[in-house]
Amino acid sequence: CRWRGLAQAKYLLKGRVAGIARAPTATVAGALALPSIMATAVVPAGGGLDSEARGLPGGSEVADPVEEDCAHGSRHPIGSEAWRTDLSDVILPLYVDSSSESEGEGRGDDVDGMVLCPAVDTSDEENTQEAHASRPPTQPKIVQPWEEIPPQRVLELMNAHEKHGHSRRGLYKQPRPEPVPTVPSIRRISAEVAAQDLAKIVGGHVAGDIGEPVIVLGLAEGWRAQDRWCSAEAFAEHYGDMPLKVHEMVPVGGMGKGTELWLPARDYIEYAQSAEVDAPFYVFQKKFIEGVHDDLFADYERPPLFSDDLWDLTPKLRSGFEQNKFFCLGGERTGSALHVDPHFTGAWNTLLCGEKRWVLFPPETKIEDMGVPTDLREKLLTPCSHWWLDSYPRLASPGGAGERLGMREVIQRAGETIFVPAGWWHAVLNHGWTIAVTENMLSPQTLARTWPMLSPDRRRSACLARAIRRLRPELLPVLRAGGEASGDEGSTVGSEHDKDDADFRMY
Repeated sequence: CRWRGLAQAKYLLKGRVAGIARAPTATVAGALALPSIMATAVVPAGGGLDSEARGLPGGSEVADPVEEDCAHGSRHPIGSEAWRTDLSDVILPLYVDSSSESEGEGRGDDVDGMVLCPAVDTSDEENTQEAHASRPPTQPKIVQPWEEIPPQRVLELMNAHEKHGHSRRGLYKQPRPEPVPTVPSIRRISAEVAAQDLAKIVGGHVAGDIGEPVIVLGLAEGWRAQDRWCSAEAFAEHYGDMPLKVHEMVPVGGMGKGTELWLPARDYIEYAQSAEVDAPFYVFQKKFIEGVHDDLFADYERPPLFSDDLWDLTPKLRSGFEQNKFFCLGGERTGSALHVDPHFTGAWNTLLCGEKRWVLFPPETKIEDMGVPTDLREKLLTPCSHWWLDSYPRLASPGGAGERLGMREVIQRAGETIFVPAGWWHAVLNHGWTIAVTENMLSPQTLARTWPMLSPDRRRSACLARAIRRLRPELLPVLRAGGEASGDEGSTVGSEHDKDDADFRMY
C-alpha cells in the first residue's frame, strides 16, 4: 500500500504523509503531471510521521511503510478490518478494481483480495494531451483603469497627498471669504440678447477687442441633466457606480506613466461632502471610457450659441485638441486656480447644481499682479482656496490693484451658463456640492485676434488654414489681414502641398 519515490505527496495535509499506494511506473508518471491523482493518497491517522522527522533529506523520498507499523497510522495488520477502521477517516476516495489479477505488479498491490487503484485514470496520456489541445484558450481578464486600485486604497492615497491631504489652516472651520461689493460684476443676459451681441461677447472681430464675459440664462432648459445632476443624491441615484478619475499621481522621478486614482461616483460624493482638508480633490473628468460614460453626454446638448468651433472642422484638427469636454464635480473649497484656457480657446460652462464664484481678469494681465506664485512648485502645491483668502482681499479692496487691472466677479447659480472669452484669466471657488459641464471652443469671431498667436506654430496653423480654405472660405480675409498667407498658390501656410504627417496633438 505504497508508491515509492512520489515525494510530491508530502504537501498534502501540510506535508504530513507517511506512505501512499504503489502504482505502475506509467501511472506514477501521469500522477506527477496531475495533482488530482493525490486523491488516492493514504494519510496516517493521528498525525503520522513526516519525511523530515523520519530522517529523509528534504522529503526527497518516501519511507518504506513496512519498516514500522505506525507508518500506516495503525498497529493492526495491513488489510485487516481493524486496519481499515483505523484509516477510514483519512483514506481519500479510491475505487476497487476487482477484475485485476496482478499481484503487486502492473496494476497495484493486492490487499486481502482488493486492488487499490488511482481514482483518476491517467494511463492514456495521449487522450489527456488531446483533451488539453481541444480546450479553448483562456482569455486574459482585461483590467480597467478603475479596477487597478481598490477604492479604500485610493482614499488612503488621497488623504496622504501633499497638497490635498492636509488641513494646516483649518479652513473647514472658517466661513467662506465674502465678496467685496465694489468689484464690478458681469452682465446677465438672455439667449436672444447673447445671440445679437455674440461678436462682442466672443471678441476679436476688431483690433483690440478682447471679448466680454457674460452669464447667459436659459441655455440648459430641456436638458436631462437638470433632473439627474440637480443634487448629489440625484447624481448618485443615476450614476453612483460610475467610475470617476479623481487624480493622476506623478511617477517617482517624473519618468514613466502616472498612477490614475479612480473612485465610484458614490464614494467620491461621500468624500467631498465630509472632507475637512484645506483643498479637497476636485473631479475634472476629461477621460471618458466608451460604454461607461456615454450617458453623461446624453444628459446635455452643446448650446447652439456656442456650437461653431473651428477645431471641429476636420478630424485631424479635432485630434490635436481631443480633450475639450469636461465634467466638473466637487464640494466646498474645491475649484480652479487662476489660469487661461489652452489653445486660444474660449469656454462655456453650465452649472446644474450649487454655486460657483468666479473672478476674471482681462488678457495681458501680468501674473504677478494677480497674486499667483511664480515659483512652479509653490504654484502647484498652493490650494486654490488660499488665493481667495490671501490675494483676493488685497486686490478687491477699495483703491486696490483689482480696479486698475479690470478685475470682475460674479456668482453663477444653477441653470446659468457663463462664457469666458479666449485669453481671459479666471479662477473658480465652489460653494457646496456643484456639478457642471464645460467645453472649450475656437470661435470664428475671435480668429482675427487669435490668428497672429496661432500662425507661428507652422504645422497647426497650416492645417487650420487648409481646412478654412476648403470649408470656411469666408474666413480667408481674416487670415490675410493677420499678416500671413492663407493658402494661395505658392504660399507657405495652408498650401495643399504641405506635409503634416507629424503628430498634430496639442498638449
